[in-house]
Amino acid sequence: MTNKTLDFPVNLKEIKALDFLTVTSGVVPTSETIKLYRPDTTGFFGGYNLINKNSNEYIGYLKVYTTDKPEAWRFDSNNEIFCAIELVQQDIAVWDIIKIGLKEDVLIGFIGQNFHYKKGQTIYADFGKYDGTFWITDGKISKLEIRRINKE
Repeated sequence: MTNKTLDFPVNLKEIKALDFLTVTSGVVPTSETIKLYRPDTTGFFGGYNLINKNSNEYIGYLKVYTTDKPEAWRFDSNNEIFCAIELVQQDIAVWDIIKIGLKEDVLIGFIGQNFHYKKGQTIYADFGKYDGTFWITDGKISKLEIRRINKE
């Protein structure tokens, strides 16, 4: 069985440059960071509520790890590493193809031979440095979460 080697699911600079995007931000509680990738640097986990400013709809939540000091951390920081993204609207895709509304069979084709299983209407997939959870409604992705994880 061959696993796909995948780069970062999203490009932080590209997301931050989206014309329709506005955000609110805050520090991510420690309890939500236990399984996330933690670099060997001093920093903290921050999070962005992603909002479509044209429709005023909540798109999802992006978690990053930053070496900035909390009081100096800003949206235009270049010192961030992707940790996780949760999406509930189709405005943003991960790996340029996976987004809300995508058909389940296309998702399964993308996952390929990577370890995955379906429990009820939820698909869990292992992408090596990342894991994914995909909620399926009427044969399409209705919510997704991708996390960069610590693997021993």
